[in-house]
Amino acid sequence: SRHSRSHSLQTNKPRSVSAAMAQSGLTIEVANLSQCTFRLDGEMLIKGTWKADPTLVIMAGERTCIELSSSQISGVKGLLWWVDDEHHETYLSMVFSNPKLQTAMTSSKFACVAGPPPANLKEELEQAPPLHRGQQEAFAGCAWVAEEVGSTTVVKLTIFENLDLSENGNLEMPSPTPTSPLEPSAAGTLLGSHFRRSNDPRCPEQHASALQKMRSQTRPKDLQDGLLRGARAAGAGLAAGLVAPVAWSMRGAREGGALGFAKGLGLGLLGGVAAVAGGTASGVVQVGRGIMHTPRAYFSRKQEKVWDQEIGQWVDIDLCELEAEVDEEGSDREEAGPQHRSAKGGGRSVVDSALYDLLGVPTDASPSDIKRAYYRQARQCHPDKNPDDEDATEQFQTLAKAYQVLSDPESRSRYDSQGLEGLETNEAQMDPALFFGLLFGSERFLDYTGELHLAMQVDHVAQSLRRTREELSCDVEEPEPRAIRRRQHRREVRCAVFLRRILHRMVVQRDSIGFVQDAREEAAQLAGVRFGPELLIELGEMYQIRADIYLVNELVGRRSCAKRVAAARRSRHSAKTCLTLSKSTVGSLRQAKRIHSAMQREEGRTQERQQHEHAEQAGSFGDIADALEDALPTFLLAAWASVVNDLDGTIKNVGRKLLQDKSAPWQIRIRRAQALKVLGEIFLEEGHRVVGPGGARGLSSLTSQAARETLLEAVAGSLRDERRSP
Repeated sequence: SRHSRSHSLQTNKPRSVSAAMAQSGLTIEVANLSQCTFRLDGEMLIKGTWKADPTLVIMAGERTCIELSSSQISGVKGLLWWVDDEHHETYLSMVFSNPKLQTAMTSSKFACVAGPPPANLKEELEQAPPLHRGQQEAFAGCAWVAEEVGSTTVVKLTIFENLDLSENGNLEMPSPTPTSPLEPSAAGTLLGSHFRRSNDPRCPEQHASALQKMRSQTRPKDLQDGLLRGARAAGAGLAAGLVAPVAWSMRGAREGGALGFAKGLGLGLLGGVAAVAGGTASGVVQVGRGIMHTPRAYFSRKQEKVWDQEIGQWVDIDLCELEAEVDEEGSDREEAGPQHRSAKGGGRSVVDSALYDLLGVPTDASPSDIKRAYYRQARQCHPDKNPDDEDATEQFQTLAKAYQVLSDPESRSRYDSQGLEGLETNEAQMDPALFFGLLFGSERFLDYTGELHLAMQVDHVAQSLRRTREELSCDVEEPEPRAIRRRQHRREVRCAVFLRRILHRMVVQRDSIGFVQDAREEAAQLAGVRFGPELLIELGEMYQIRADIYLVNELVGRRSCAKRVAAARRSRHSAKTCLTLSKSTVGSLRQAKRIHSAMQREEGRTQERQQHEHAEQAGSFGDIADALEDALPTFLLAAWASVVNDLDGTIKNVGRKLLQDKSAPWQIRIRRAQALKVLGEIFLEEGHRVVGPGGARGLSSLTSQAARETLLEAVAGSLRDERRSP
């Protein structure tokens, strides 16, 4: 398929009807009475091809002939759409099917819309009305009549002079309640319901019985999922069956000797048989459930639905609704301090606003606003961007201290009520999100990657410990897995919204040249931070994989060879990521063993010195220091492998939220995928350019000294003073 080509203006003179009928296929004679000049924006020719050159332009006030032909008995079938050349707000979308052999079951079909694009142009193809010779049809901005119907069909299409553009609205970035025809909300679906059900404590799902929840959360989505779940259940039962006789016999021998051993063995065999039988039965049930749900999974995938394991249902995604929900929830740190949630207005009364003024935010700013303001200003004076500039370094440290106070709900509340005097007692504490951001340079990539999962987990544990230490009520706190899932969900939504915003220039405004220029400038800046080239390469490849899979699914077919190629690339990337993580983990364990051995040797030497009455001579700990220094690159590479593995799963879900967003028409989702692929190509190109051939300047060349400097700078930049009242 050809997508979104930019060509010079071209007018195609209509051929006579007799000449068109001499060819086998479909001829559409367009009389454009409107003031809009339409340019070809995309096509999906399922069967057949252009008879000559593609009809790139349909000029305003002129007649244009569109000719399609096919040498196969299946005839011509597909979708074509054009967009107005000036404002890019009005679409000319048409679907058609013209088999050579006309029967009651395989008749010619045609439909066309001039105005806002339909929600899903592919579905319109199946619902298009049949063509009857001489019968006139009219719909949204146009009318058509079939002059001939058969192996060669001729349709005369008229685009009305006055097109109703009132529904077009504002084509800028969609609001939570979208008014743009390019981002309409779809009613009557489960849009975003899976996130509301899993997050809203008032939802009846939260009060469902444990059995209902277990059935939903263990429900397989299709046969493949059922086979995997069944194999796990049967394997768990088999393992329990093998362990039970051994465990019971050993326990019986300890308690009753030989007789106890015999009794334990008998009980263990009975328990083992029961465990194997139970596991096998559970596995068979899971396979059966998978078979039962496979047809629904097939149709749900065709409708671009997403499986939500928490409720065990296929659901639609509405990015506008999800964005509104995340904005309403606030930032990840707001859970502990709802009093600081932004109430856009005049600002709150505080004793001292110096730290707010330093970051350039109002006193009622939400934690998410404070974080964005800090990262925005910190980028300008970051030491990596301003080497050997002491003023910039001092400014960076000052901003970090202000952020450390205002990002913590407790210290911010104390600062608001008491000013700087309320922050007297200092206890050094590390900010996990800031540490990992500085460590991997991801504070500059925050909009693309979100808060890293490592930082998310460490921060959640730190917040829980702090609440426990301060004797806060622990029963109101969410269970850790669910709280982490909520933060991960917010992370994915924010990343998807950010990508939607930066792709807007190419997707809606059709400014491909400006989009590419901006993307190249952004990539060059991102490549300048620590681990920037490596992050660019990973993000670029992940963006390309997600875009390719979506385009192949929608324009070629889910069972095509192209889909197998795209899926194989995805599998190779995931396998490579998992293998790198495994190797890095093994390397870290070996280094940890070396450090442990060095500590044991040093402990032995210390005891020996004490025996010779030289306890006053302190050990040099040289072996431990050397082992630690040698291990730093390995530990850093292991952390990096964990980050890449985290990004692999995160970008997959971000891509789904962006490309399967039902609040945008299908044609816009296609353009999003094309723009995402272009962005991925630019990121890959810039990352490989900086890293150099063979990764000469990449992570593989990391030295012990560089690793130590990287870690020390990250630790120093992320230390937070936890203020306590005297």
